[in-house]
Amino acid sequence: MRKFLAGSIALALLAIPLVGTAQTNQKTVSPAEYVRPYLRNPLVADTSKAPIQGNPRAEVTIVEFSDFQCPYCQKSQATLQQLKRKYGERLRTVFLHYPLPMHKEAKGAARAAWAAQQQGKFWPYHDALFIGQDKLGEQLYVQTARDLKLDLDRFNSDRQSLSSLRAVEADKAQGEQLGIESTPSFLINGILLPGNYPVEAFDQIIAAWKEGKGKVSSGPR
Repeated sequence: MRKFLAGSIALALLAIPLVGTAQTNQKTVSPAEYVRPYLRNPLVADTSKAPIQGNPRAEVTIVEFSDFQCPYCQKSQATLQQLKRKYGERLRTVFLHYPLPMHKEAKGAARAAWAAQQQGKFWPYHDALFIGQDKLGEQLYVQTARDLKLDLDRFNSDRQSLSSLRAVEADKAQGEQLGIESTPSFLINGILLPGNYPVEAFDQIIAAWKEGKGKVSSGPR
């Protein structure tokens, strides 16, 4: 599957290089130029089993690939909250797991969050894990389940199950297939934005997507 070399460009208005491995021969492009290749070929993630917040018919969907032990993922939560307040019913957000191998608690935290999802409490559990990021481990996982009044026997069984492992690994595998290499990474209506960026970067991509979408839909076929 194709990859866009996001690391070799920068969003012109913000002049922020996107996260990636390439640090030489950077080319600054406008948001419109960056978005253009994604308009006809957006990156599509399977979110059928993922936790979702917001209007299911929202104009904008942000899919977040995230790691509960990643400090930049934690910081990005404030940005996502700002976006939710700003866009309201026009936005929905989706969470997919992408635990990085250097974070020893990332996969365990992801499996615990998946178990909470099975009892309809993914989002409050998600929030608690990021708030308590420096305390990730068995004590936090179990105490958070108690605080949310989860069925503890079911919670522990679910998080230790093969199903939880397969679900987390499936999320990460599809992220890798889509070219995700770091966390947090976002798909904004199928447009890759890898890294912890301010609200303005999301605004630029959304605006460029809206403008470009109209040109594509009215252009020659």
